Amino acid sequence: YLDLILAYLKQFPHSLNIFVFSGLGKGETPTWLPDWEVPQTQTPILQAWAAGRSPADFTLLNEKMAKVSAVYCGTITRSSTPLPLQCSRQEMVSTIRDWLPTNLETSIYPTGESSFDAFASMIAHNSLREWWPRIPFVPTLSEARKVILRDFLPDKDPYAIDMDYGPPQWYEGYYSDLEDVLPGYAFVETTNGYFGLAPAMARPGDEIYIILGCHVPMVLRVKEDGNFAVVGHCYLKGYMEAEALLGQLPDGWRVVYFGSVEAGMWFANEQAGLRTRDDPRLGSLPPNWEQTSYEDGQLCWFNTITREFCWPDPRQTPQALRDRG
Repeated sequence: YLDLILAYLKQFPHSLNIFVFSGLGKGETPTWLPDWEVPQTQTPILQAWAAGRSPADFTLLNEKMAKVSAVYCGTITRSSTPLPLQCSRQEMVSTIRDWLPTNLETSIYPTGESSFDAFASMIAHNSLREWWPRIPFVPTLSEARKVILRDFLPDKDPYAIDMDYGPPQWYEGYYSDLEDVLPGYAFVETTNGYFGLAPAMARPGDEIYIILGCHVPMVLRVKEDGNFAVVGHCYLKGYMEAEALLGQLPDGWRVVYFGSVEAGMWFANEQAGLRTRDDPRLGSLPPNWEQTSYEDGQLCWFNTITREFCWPDPRQTPQALRDRG
């Protein structure tokens, strides 16, 4: 597995996305190395840009240890019952009801939105029309709220959705997303008030980090020697769109996707009628750099001196991020 990782890094030197397959295994393989002898217990999270376009900062120390650059996001304080890999819709509804945070309908999430909206979008991995405006069969956030009101709250409102003529398409679409992304995950909350979905083996005291070059947050466990073991990857609402590295988007802006998630984030300001691939959190490019794209449409950057193209944004290198604070 070490040879595979090294071959991967040689082919994709700026990416650590292969860490999505890492985690606690049999105990014989270092946890940062994917161990494909251990069956996967959760669907890998693909719809994320938690590390933005930062390059991997990876150093192999020895056959069992590696060093990376990362940003701390919080420590898990609560880990709930994971959703079984095979379950009925009724079992899924019952489990999600156990996940509901306290004061869901009245509290404000750390990002400034309501906790209700944050939860409704989080359990669907943001697979909602606001993020995917060109996919007609996914629900809007308003429609996702109605599902929560009707099916998940203790004092549920059966009239939140008109079912006289059967469930609407978006109702089934929301459940289809939940059935695809939730099995194997546990609901977790952190010391700084964030919540999300983590591996079943995550427990209170585990820490969540954004590793440069890795598109999803990682759950790490501090070992007795002060080093870390990888528990697995997670979905942490409010940290999936490079917030840990670049901060929150300015007021009025949101992330949208107009193609595959691999094509990258677009940024929309509906009030101003703007849609752009330029992240409003970033300033101008350093001297001698130009933004362009590969033939498949993915963004890249061209250095006018070296005449080289690169995938990472030169404004998101480890040193550039340190300079941002």
